[in-house]
Amino acid sequence: MLRASHRQLGWSPEETEEFLHRLDRNDEPTAYLFQCLHCGTYLASWDIS
Repeated sequence: MLRASHRQLGWSPEETEEFLHRLDRNDEPTAYLFQCLHCGTYLASWDIS
């Protein structure tokens, strides 16, 4: 889901992979994984603020 989001924003595959390797639970960048309580579908989001 994060890769698809980056593709839509025009990120190169190399930029996306670098971003994914830099994800940090306690710092930036951070990714969030949510699960719908009704249907169980997962949704990922990211933040670089």
